[in-house]
Amino acid sequence: MATWDRWSTHLETTVAVDLPTTGVTLRLSQDPNSGNLGLTVWDASIVLAAYADRNSRKGDLCRARVAGKRVIDLGSGAGVAGLALALLGADVTLTDVAPVLPLLRTNADVNLGPAARRSLPGGPRSAGTVAVLEYDWLDPSTWPPVLAGGPADYLILCDCVYKEAMVEPLLAAVLALCGPGRKTTCVMVNEFRSASVQEAWVAAFSRHFTWRKVPRARMHPTYQHTAIDILLMKRRSGASGVSGASGGADAGDGGDGAAPAVAALASATAAAATLDDMTPEA
Repeated sequence: MATWDRWSTHLETTVAVDLPTTGVTLRLSQDPNSGNLGLTVWDASIVLAAYADRNSRKGDLCRARVAGKRVIDLGSGAGVAGLALALLGADVTLTDVAPVLPLLRTNADVNLGPAARRSLPGGPRSAGTVAVLEYDWLDPSTWPPVLAGGPADYLILCDCVYKEAMVEPLLAAVLALCGPGRKTTCVMVNEFRSASVQEAWVAAFSRHFTWRKVPRARMHPTYQHTAIDILLMKRRSGASGVSGASGGADAGDGGDGAAPAVAALASATAAAATLDDMTPEA
């Protein structure tokens, strides 16, 4: 089995991510000298892209399940994970804060623009659509264009949790995009870096979601790491929280729809938890 030189991805201005089952190599630009974390390819997104490619014929994120579905990639960064799912036929919205969008648009065009689509092994229509929009968790005024498309079938979160202060805003941003009931599947891929950060997000998200881990045997044999887990999450039945795109709020007035979620979650307190204490999905 090949060895994954994980940190080499942070040193170059371009990163290649091979997706052999799909028959495509993603080529991503990045800025390793930038102080903006969103301008670098992070390992969690490679883990998810490789997992989706390896299980593209059968599994939770296979083509048969995601093709034609609405996928929203939160904190897309260079766009690795979202582009990998678009190659499986999903209609993907890549989102991030404004300073990251120019790089994100470049990577979307290079990998799934008109010219790139003509060379896809399955033909131009084998991939889904790709849009790039701003969605700042700390600024609900940026949410309406994303909310206007309706709730997501799948939400992708790769390495989105790295500061305790970001946990509640991220949770509010996620809930605003979830559909009614258990419609939306949230795919969280996070690298363990801090016990306190992990305790905070596990406690916060467990109030609203149940989840299960993807077994490591299902992951790509090379592109995995003991510190990186793939979690498949569903809303709890009767969970509190507001979906900005449904459940009483018009999709077009995302600021108003998101406000109750932000207000309700701002005062919430989280009990300490560990990854092994997470609630398994029924």
